[in-house]
Amino acid sequence: MPRRIVLCGSMSNYGDMLSCLQYLQARGIPCIGPQPDEDASTAQMSDSQFLDFKRRISRAYLIEIRRAATFGILVVNTPKRGIPNYIGANAFAEVAVAFNAKKRIYLFDGFYDLYSDELQAWRATPLHRDLSLLVQHYIDEEFRQPTLFPMNGGER
Repeated sequence: MPRRIVLCGSMSNYGDMLSCLQYLQARGIPCIGPQPDEDASTAQMSDSQFLDFKRRISRAYLIEIRRAATFGILVVNTPKRGIPNYIGANAFAEVAVAFNAKKRIYLFDGFYDLYSDELQAWRATPLHRDLSLLVQHYIDEEFRQPTLFPMNGGER
C-alpha cells in the first residue's frame, strides 16, 4: 500500500491546500487534507461546540500524521495577514508530531521566522512553492528497490 502525504496549515489557505492536494494526487501520491466543510460548519457553532470540534479534528489529524502509512507532511504556509511563510500554533504542533514520529516535513513556502531554528533543526524542507522535490523524494523512497547485499559492510 503506498504511503501518503498529510497536508497541514491554516484553513485560510484552504484554496492553496486544495491545489497542492490535486497536484500531488495527479502524480499518484495519496493525500489527506482538510474537508471543505470543516471551516464552513463552524460558523453556526457555539464557542464550546467549536472548541470540541477543533479538539476532535486536531486529535484525528495528529493520529493520521503518526500512522505508518504516512510518508510525511506538507505544511501549506502561504502568507497570512501579511506574515510571510506563516505557520500557526496548530500547524506547528503538527510539525512537532511529525518530527517526533520521524516523518518528512515539507514547507510549501520558506521557513517561518518565529520557528526557523526548530524547523531547520528538525530538517524541514522548504519548497518555495515548487512541489517537484517532494514528488521526487516520494518516488525515490516509495519505489526504491531493496538491495540484496548492503554496501555499508553489513553481514550478508
